[in-house]
Amino acid sequence: MHTIGGDQRRVRRGGWPRWVSSCSRARAIAAALVLPLVVACGPPPTVPPKPDFGVRAGDFSPQQVHPGDTTWLVVSSAFRNGFSQPVTFSLREPVGFSAAFGDCQTVFTQTFFGPPPGAQCTAVVRVDSRVAAGSYGLVFEGGASGYPPKRTTVPLAVLPPRPLPPTFAVVPSTRSLTLVRGDSADVVLALTPRPTGAANVTFTYMGSYVGVGLTWFPSTVIPAGVDTVRIRVKTTMSAVSRSHVYVVTAQLPGLRPYTIVLSVDVLDPPVIARNAAAPESDRRGTAAHPAL
Repeated sequence: MHTIGGDQRRVRRGGWPRWVSSCSRARAIAAALVLPLVVACGPPPTVPPKPDFGVRAGDFSPQQVHPGDTTWLVVSSAFRNGFSQPVTFSLREPVGFSAAFGDCQTVFTQTFFGPPPGAQCTAVVRVDSRVAAGSYGLVFEGGASGYPPKRTTVPLAVLPPRPLPPTFAVVPSTRSLTLVRGDSADVVLALTPRPTGAANVTFTYMGSYVGVGLTWFPSTVIPAGVDTVRIRVKTTMSAVSRSHVYVVTAQLPGLRPYTIVLSVDVLDPPVIARNAAAPESDRRGTAAHPAL
């Protein structure tokens, strides 16, 4: 019988009890044999952690928007365990939201007074004018070469569209044009006040004349977008030389249409004589000119 750590329990020939650890067994054998044996016991060697990164985002400012509005937030990544890869941010979902990333900064080595290793960008998010009101979770993703992408979700509340203005006006650059056959000119229509909301302002006109054509650039105005429309008036040589009247209409759903009367006067091109009369000649063959 051998003693193990002062314990008088019998060590059976059939083996060691399960409660005796391998280190205790080694120490007991060394003590029994009176051998100068050094037993190294302890946890297994540690494996250094793999470099990695994480992704997080702040809150939107503002956190409540209307369709057609924009908001912004900061998306960042923390580098861990010596990570030294560039991180690229993107907006993954949902549909109807788009993001532009700017003012990006990346730090691989921390200085005494500087920020810790990581990356960050400012994301400007635009809400499409057709997005319905409700609560949305916008998923931002950070990606690096050789690493699985990391994602974070930020809530954003979309409010109903802003109420349309009770009325609006269309201000033309001119209400009358005078053109020579074959010439063209533009009329610019500006909306004031500028309408906002999910509806489009549609422009149409009444009037059709031979040799006179009207072209729109564009034919609709998207709220919170373009707020002017250009009309190209073009005449051909077949146009009749007289006054042509057009009625231009701007229609916003739910509101009274706004109309403008546009007058286009077409003139004949100036007549240029092909053969001018030759000056009279005196008997000597020289041209006679009137006295100055």
